[in-house]
Amino acid sequence: ALPRALIEQQVSVLHAVPTLLALFSSDVPGLRLINLGGEMCPQAVVDRWATPERQMFNTYGPTEATVSASIAELHAGQPVTIGAPLPNYGLLVVDAGLKLQGAGEVGELCIIGPGVAQGYLGRPELTAEKFVANPWMAHPAEPRLYRTGDLARIDAQGQVHCLGRVDDQVKVRGFRVELGE
Repeated sequence: ALPRALIEQQVSVLHAVPTLLALFSSDVPGLRLINLGGEMCPQAVVDRWATPERQMFNTYGPTEATVSASIAELHAGQPVTIGAPLPNYGLLVVDAGLKLQGAGEVGELCIIGPGVAQGYLGRPELTAEKFVANPWMAHPAEPRLYRTGDLARIDAQGQVHCLGRVDDQVKVRGFRVELGE
């Protein structure tokens, strides 16, 4: 029903989570741009929906970084990444001791920049765990980094690959849930 409505309304730009797009039973030929975000994007979704006539993007960024911190253009048959940082953001991969990882090394993804929140309201312990002083601060707008809990690596071209979680957090209907809860 949704693909038909998009066709009837002549929608040409769609912003959605990959799961929604995966549920469509038919193509929407009028879509010229698809922007995905909010969850990991499966390769099968990209291979099905990315065409030479249609641009497809993958955005990444948790609420703690004012929603989007990176973007990648996606192409069928090419690996799905979250791309490179948007202007005013930085993405770093660190080990458990906050040692910066080099290209190709796996670690926790961290975000820096002026859009990074100051912490969680009324949750000082969680704030201290997730928002830490930025030892690589190159600009006054980068005093802290946010530890996302996402496992990642940065390839030689500077593209960030999300590889899962460093903890037991899952998403249920779009809400973050710790399995221990």
